[in-house]
Amino acid sequence: MFGTSSMYAHSSARRIKFYHECTKNCYLHIFSQRDVKELGTNNPELLLNLCQSYAKKVGLLAESLVSLSLESPLTRVCKYLASRIVPGSSPLRARRDISYREMADLLGMHRTSIHKVMRQWQVEGVWDFERNSSEVIILQPDVFFEEASMCQEDAPPQHQG
Repeated sequence: MFGTSSMYAHSSARRIKFYHECTKNCYLHIFSQRDVKELGTNNPELLLNLCQSYAKKVGLLAESLVSLSLESPLTRVCKYLASRIVPGSSPLRARRDISYREMADLLGMHRTSIHKVMRQWQVEGVWDFERNSSEVIILQPDVFFEEASMCQEDAPPQHQG
């Protein structure tokens, strides 16, 4: 499922408009409550698929909420970079192929905070990168992966160098 928007209004007197901008040709379908009931009756497997899709999205949102509320900015940046590791790279490298602004939006941070975290661990020798480079070289993988796997709640004090 590409994307979903709830069209439910608490009051029928209120008219709600949604605007969708598509980057590729696509079809936009709007299903009324009656349409969904009919689909569920006639095609229960389709409704089950829709429910599974929503459950997956709710799970991802819950995971993001935990990350934003419990993990430090450093941990969030490390987790993101750990997900972008270049397989088989030596020395170990992570792709940073989006801008600081995009990374900040993705991680729920300000781009200045991301840059501060990146510079802090560069100065401490945990990783190295050039400002406009699309790769981060991981110089201390043990320290990096330890931080990427921890939550602020159960984490020991942050690495101070």
